[in-house]
Amino acid sequence: VDVSGVDAGRACVAEELIRLLNQNRIHFEAADVYATADALFTQGVFTGAFESLNEDLNTAAALGELFGNLKRAESPDDWRGFFTVLAALGLTLPEPGGVEVPEEIAKLAGLRWKARQEKDWAASDRYREELAEKGWIVKDGRDGYEVLPL
Repeated sequence: VDVSGVDAGRACVAEELIRLLNQNRIHFEAADVYATADALFTQGVFTGAFESLNEDLNTAAALGELFGNLKRAESPDDWRGFFTVLAALGLTLPEPGGVEVPEEIAKLAGLRWKARQEKDWAASDRYREELAEKGWIVKDGRDGYEVLPL
């Protein structure tokens, strides 16, 4: 996901939503969504979005409902509803895929993580800057890190 030009807070929110969507892909395979007529009428927390589409194809309201309810979606019905509305809009999400990280970049990221573990903030910052110069960013987590292209 290209988040260049987006402030860091919004980029983190966007990345979190994409992670959430990718985790719930199991609930929206086409065969599952359209398996029964009931599936078309069970949109869970996204019922408002589907209703907006049925009211003169109000796409602005439908998209508002979609994004407004993303964090409330929990059940398979919710996720089926989400992807049913996306399908009605003719939208699909890209398949999640890993990024192949070159060996040199992986080594720098590992050195940076080690520096962070040792609380050597100056070295950690140098490695982060070097990674950025090479077109990569490191996203830290509690138990590890993720290396992503800029």
